[in-house]
Amino acid sequence: MVVIMKVCRRIEKRRMILDKNDLTILPTLARDCRTSYNSIGSQIGLTAKSVKARVKKMIGTGVIEKFVVRVNPVAFGYRTAFVLIRTSGGITKDEVIERV
Repeated sequence: MVVIMKVCRRIEKRRMILDKNDLTILPTLARDCRTSYNSIGSQIGLTAKSVKARVKKMIGTGVIEKFVVRVNPVAFGYRTAFVLIRTSGGITKDEVIERV
């Protein structure tokens, strides 16, 4: 059984200006969010502590919203995946099915 919890926390409402190091960190984490801060730091010439501080700041300002784990249903023996869709604006279930 997989349980998904949404954790709400206060996000600072200030804008963050991203520099070239931040713009290198983001795609690296997007490819593999388990990449170590040490590995990222060695790619861009920063210490692991500095990378961690930058990631923490990007989380705090809302630049990074969450880290995601993608589950492979085939690994569990499933041939069908369930998709949950949240709609707004009055779209009906039948309209969603038609568009998918």
